[in-house]
Amino acid sequence: MGGDWYDVFTISDRLLGVSVGDVAGHGLRAATIMGQGRQALRTAAHVDNDPATVLQHVNRLFCRSERSVLLTAFFATFDLSDGKMRYALAGHPPPMMVRTGGEVESLAGRGLMLGVEPRAIFETHELMLDEGSAIVLFTDGLVEMSRDYLAGTEELRQAIEAEYRDASQNIAQAIVRRVVDGRSARDDIALLFLGVTALGAANFPRQRMRWTIDARSERSTRRIKRALLWQLGEMTDDDAQLPAAELIVNELLGNVARHTPGPAEVELEWDGDTAIVRVCDRGRPFQLRNGEGRIELLAEDGRGLFLARSVALDLTVEWTGDGNCVSATLPLKLRTESR
Repeated sequence: MGGDWYDVFTISDRLLGVSVGDVAGHGLRAATIMGQGRQALRTAAHVDNDPATVLQHVNRLFCRSERSVLLTAFFATFDLSDGKMRYALAGHPPPMMVRTGGEVESLAGRGLMLGVEPRAIFETHELMLDEGSAIVLFTDGLVEMSRDYLAGTEELRQAIEAEYRDASQNIAQAIVRRVVDGRSARDDIALLFLGVTALGAANFPRQRMRWTIDARSERSTRRIKRALLWQLGEMTDDDAQLPAAELIVNELLGNVARHTPGPAEVELEWDGDTAIVRVCDRGRPFQLRNGEGRIELLAEDGRGLFLARSVALDLTVEWTGDGNCVSATLPLKLRTESR
């Protein structure tokens, strides 16, 4: 039993509350204080969702009601409509942000831990997250395994970068496994991975997600690919087939970049235990071979679609009048709760 926690909860239709924290000490008392702290953050966020104000309320509560209690905390709100995150720190290690290009950096900010000074002032910071970016929240047990905070922080940064390039099913678990690497932890560990797969998702039914990219931009394509793969990882237990799904996504996006660079729509649709990825561009029709109404997939300029078709359960190419639309049924079996 320990005092580490993480929490995600709904504040409003478009606003999420996110917290992570650590109570000094171990055992039943630390676990009890942890529960009080987590619930106090929830309660305060429904009164005033400004992160600095939330921490001030909780800090005054512990300074008045509990003696010899110290805890660190990070609290943030995340806007599901536009990706704005507002956050404040109270003596806690700053979370790490993964940018859409895969770069990892610690968030700015600091503040006094809770339970020390009732008049302590905290600061609210803001940042924008787009599809394919992420925040990794953690407690110090993960970065102080060797009693060297800076070295541990660098190990975590490298683990996050490595995990960003892969399509693991349980990303948080995989990051912890990379850092621990068989060693025995000296302290409790908590880690929360918040990956942005879509914004404004309430505009579409739950069985469909849609993104817009500029196929001329490698950054734009990369962030949508990562968002899509994170979403698929959450929807399936079939971890062995995720690399095949990644190959299909790579080839469909690469095909647009090579042949009809410009604006394109990427759509993930699922029904039952089947998932379909659809990429629609606004370019010229694909070249048809020998007057036949189909793509010659073995031709040099159709090699990508041939590879995608070889592993997809089904692949179709359609000319919509405004552009090309390629649909691939992924070789994945979705979990029941994803239906």
